[in-house]
Parts: sequence; structure tokens; C-alpha cells
Amino acid sequence: MIKLDAPLKVGDTVNVKGKTSDFEQAVGSMQVDKKPVEAGKKGDEVAVKLDSPAKEGDMIFKR
Repeated sequence: MIKLDAPLKVGDTVNVKGKTSDFEQAVGSMQVDKKPVEAGKKGDEVAVKLDSPAKEGDMIFKR
């Protein structure tokens, strides 16, 4: 789960950075409360589908 600090939508590119992670990728899909959504707004807690998994503690930045 990610708590958004800014709006995010399906198709946006994000950077994932952590101790052992550092990659860039487009958001494939998103869910809020286990329901598919096209976008999330600041303050929403969302689940984001990525091809490569982010690890707990990784930071995710919108590009």
C-alpha cells in the first residue's frame, strides 16, 4: 500500500528507489479499498501494480 502525497493515475511513470531497488516503470493498474480505480488523489492509500515488485521501505516517486 502506498499513501499518496500527490495525485497518481494509471499510466504515470514512477521511480522506485531503495537499498536494493532502483528502477523506473509505468503504473499498470491501481486499487483503492480493493476496487479498481484509474487515479488516486493526495491522501489516498492505493495498491499499485508494477512489473517489478517494490519492497517494504522503498520510496516511490512520480516522474
